[in-house]
Amino acid sequence: MSDTAIPKNKLKDEDVHFFYQVFLPLLAYVGDVTGQAPDLRGKSPVASKWDTSECYQCASILFRGAKGPKSKKSGGVLIDDYLASRSDVSERERKLLLSWRDHAVGGLFIIERYLKDGAIIIGGDNQVYLVRGLTDSIEDTMMFCGLPFAFRGTLLPFEGVVIYDGLCSVLPVSMGGGIKGNLKAQYLKAKADNAIISCLEPDRAPKETPAPAKKPKQTAAKVPAHEYTLRVYPKGQSRTLSRVLAVSSEHTVGELVRGICSAFRQPAPESYTLARKRAGYDNDLYYTTDLSWGNDRPVTTTLAKMRLAEGETMELTYGESGIRICIHVKSVRDGTAPGIMSVIESKGTW
Repeated sequence: MSDTAIPKNKLKDEDVHFFYQVFLPLLAYVGDVTGQAPDLRGKSPVASKWDTSECYQCASILFRGAKGPKSKKSGGVLIDDYLASRSDVSERERKLLLSWRDHAVGGLFIIERYLKDGAIIIGGDNQVYLVRGLTDSIEDTMMFCGLPFAFRGTLLPFEGVVIYDGLCSVLPVSMGGGIKGNLKAQYLKAKADNAIISCLEPDRAPKETPAPAKKPKQTAAKVPAHEYTLRVYPKGQSRTLSRVLAVSSEHTVGELVRGICSAFRQPAPESYTLARKRAGYDNDLYYTTDLSWGNDRPVTTTLAKMRLAEGETMELTYGESGIRICIHVKSVRDGTAPGIMSVIESKGTW
């Protein structure tokens, strides 16, 4: 088979073999010296025979800042120690290991779309990456995950291209229309700016061709992006039952309500009202599915337009019995990270 006939959205078979030949013994070393997975040492370097959860924990120590029970060394130090312990490492293996030490990117990512050359993945730093799969394309590997979706994992350099370590953990978070639009805009901007990262190694990165200067357009001022930390709890149960959510200003009121119900494992209501207490005002603002009153706001309103302030409280009411959920804005910070709604703290069961 000629090189031109090999799909560009995954590695060649011989490169996959080389990757596991380097990667799996490194994970075994980390599992042994940190005490995270001592049973990995001495296993055959065949990926199908390895415990995925143990490999994921070792990769987290290497690339995502986790610590082992026996050793608190960083991933970079562990790779240096591993190289020092191996006298039989080839020059090609050594270069690959050093590229992982210096240029691996671990954390939270979102797969926005698939292209013929790989998956478009957006990182928490707002960088947009073009990433290849290993044995199969990422699209085939993740065929049961609807786009876009979030995962924790690691992007690795591999001799001039970007791959992932094959050990990702998909996160059960929901993304509504506002978030999808924001992710699409990030991809299109990176594409227009020729800023999609297809190589993590500076010495191998393709030379950029400067784009012709464009006449600047006058655009309306945008509402700054924020990230909110919200504490939510059924009224009167703040001590025993609560959730803390990380929420983007790109979310709508409707998406927030669905996210709150999901956090408590409750079905989302079809009709509801969110009352916003306004300090210094006699009347509240209402965001509701029932717009029969002229002053009410629609639930498609984004949190960015609401301009929430730290310390304020809102109240969600729904259901025939009048279930009331208090929403307290714990903190507001500037942020342009992908707008994923996630539960960061949980207390009690509904």
